[in-house]
Amino acid sequence: MKRFSYRLIAIYNWLYNQLVPAYRTCEVEGNLPNQLGRQILYIVQEDGYPEYASMVCPCGCGRILYMNLISDERPCWNLTLHSDSSASLYPSVWRKKDCCSHFWFRQGRVQWCIDSHLSISQQLLRWLKIIITLVRSSRKLFC
Repeated sequence: MKRFSYRLIAIYNWLYNQLVPAYRTCEVEGNLPNQLGRQILYIVQEDGYPEYASMVCPCGCGRILYMNLISDERPCWNLTLHSDSSASLYPSVWRKKDCCSHFWFRQGRVQWCIDSHLSISQQLLRWLKIIITLVRSSRKLFC
């Protein structure tokens, strides 16, 4: 059953990455813009040092995610900027409330995780909702 789940997540991630373009990385000094764009990972800096990363939740719920990049504070993510201008975050991003999205952000791509507390049918239903939301909002996504 576990093997089936891993194949399922691989198929889902492939489908997701075919439908949804990679995220751009945008470095901003001081504050985030009033309205965040979809498919953009914002790196907010203060005096040239990254303080946090922010993005619109990839599940389509519209919430803004904030990932702290200051190592003295917890929780903390490590940011890697790649030569192709993409970014990666470590560890995974996991919302514990609301939409409960759980994903890795690697080289500008979202890689969804299997959540062990959900049954396969619950996970499939959740992914289906994400795909439907993304397809419905595709006009906004590609603008």
